[in-house]
Amino acid sequence: MTRKIAIYGGSFNPPTNGHKEVIKKLSNFEEIILVPSYKHAWGKQVISFQQRVEMLQLFIDDLDIDNLRISLIEESIFSIHNNVVTTYDVLTALQNKYVKDDLTFVIGPDNFYNFNKFYKHTSILEKWSILVIPEIIKIRSTLIRTKINEKKSIDDLTTNNVLKYIKSKNLFRTTE
Repeated sequence: MTRKIAIYGGSFNPPTNGHKEVIKKLSNFEEIILVPSYKHAWGKQVISFQQRVEMLQLFIDDLDIDNLRISLIEESIFSIHNNVVTTYDVLTALQNKYVKDDLTFVIGPDNFYNFNKFYKHTSILEKWSILVIPEIIKIRSTLIRTKINEKKSIDDLTTNNVLKYIKSKNLFRTTE
């Protein structure tokens, strides 16, 4: 039996209510797999992979959506492919794991506009469905990091347990 699986990747640095709104739009999929980037493709600085995975698990727990999962596939690919992880590699590895299932790659409009820069973008379009979901609410990880450094509240920008984690670890402070 073929299942429809949404693959939603990102830095999740940290996960936000903006991510939550995208995930809500994926309710017609039988499984939603969140794929945190191991190393940002264009060199953006992010906190450790482990901390982002921990936050993402708390985020999933807060959302309480039964078919929502994390895949650590990028960590495996990074070690095998000598520091390079591409979307094509991620989708190929996941397709090898979910052989009988239809995978749909979920992206935002910003990535869609730059899709021709993706490695093997034509092959991706030939092998998998792409679902572009417009930004529903303007809450990005950058906003959370900025507000933290401005010593402003982020209470309404992410889920409760992610908020507690950020505060307990004193994350995203670049100035004291």
